[in-house]
Amino acid sequence: MNDLSKYYAVRDQIQTMDLLQWHGEGWISRIIRWKTGGSATHSGIACRLADVDRVMTLEAVSKGAVPNPLSQTLKKYHGKTYWHSLKEEYRPYVAHSFNWIL
Repeated sequence: MNDLSKYYAVRDQIQTMDLLQWHGEGWISRIIRWKTGGSATHSGIACRLADVDRVMTLEAVSKGAVPNPLSQTLKKYHGKTYWHSLKEEYRPYVAHSFNWIL
């Protein structure tokens, strides 16, 4: 079980369409980094559900974009997660982009 104190320190700042990049520690993640030359092994999009005060992550898997509670994903993830806030100039396009993803 991971320490979520860093997540809770920034949770209120995370907004829909912010980028989440995952840097896994498993052998599949090491192969991905070796083949791509990058540090991220997976990416997701943040989604804030204001009505229930929930932050989700939408991640592309074989079934499409799958939502998961971000705190639950972080709790069990073996690796690092990086949060990149969407530039303010792109905020007007969030609703259209998010609907396209779904």
